[in-house]
Amino acid sequence: MKIAMKKYIFFLYLVLFPVFATVLLSSCSKEDEPDAAGIRLKMRNYDNGDTRLDNYIHITSANNFAGGEFVDVGKKKLSRMSSPVTEGRVSECAVVPGHGYWAYTYNCLRKFPSRKEAFQVGYSYYKIHVSSWIEGTGDGIIGAEVEYTKYTVDNTYEIPSSLTLPSSEAGASATFTLAADPKGDVEWEGDDTVKISISGKKITLTSTTEMRYTTWGYLRVKDTYCNIAIYR
Repeated sequence: MKIAMKKYIFFLYLVLFPVFATVLLSSCSKEDEPDAAGIRLKMRNYDNGDTRLDNYIHITSANNFAGGEFVDVGKKKLSRMSSPVTEGRVSECAVVPGHGYWAYTYNCLRKFPSRKEAFQVGYSYYKIHVSSWIEGTGDGIIGAEVEYTKYTVDNTYEIPSSLTLPSSEAGASATFTLAADPKGDVEWEGDDTVKISISGKKITLTSTTEMRYTTWGYLRVKDTYCNIAIYR
């Protein structure tokens, strides 16, 4: 009986070991696979050339990312970073080879009074993977080689950047139509001189007092927003 059991266990080992080995090797090798979709860039730090990604994002003398807002998501390739991570943003964070980052230009994201966060139309954000350090001749680390993908926030709902009221009197209003129905998920953030009303795709902004000057405000439509100028 014992001999038969040992033979059975040995047989299971022979059958299952290749399966476990294949799964283990495939899971471990994912981080070593090249990311064909990313744009490669050799970013020298501030003291050694100050290479900039789109004129904003750069590496400081202390080898930190700066020039925007950043979220370090740990050891991840670009292909495994599917959705933007916005929580925990910092203005400067350490560059770590092998790590992935979500990077946002200043004012790309705004949190509204409802606590909902939105992306500003026309602004850019990036996912970045640090491939390796760049080492100088006798000078130690002088930067890092990265791969990145750039995204620009589309004006999907066709939010206008400005409106003109027909007069400066209190009660004057301007109406525009969005490209799609936001199902009421619209929010206005500005002073009390303007109020908003929503009817399907139609948005109306109305002055509550006499308007002598141009006023500004932020209009959020679902997960995007625009800074709108309202002229009298």
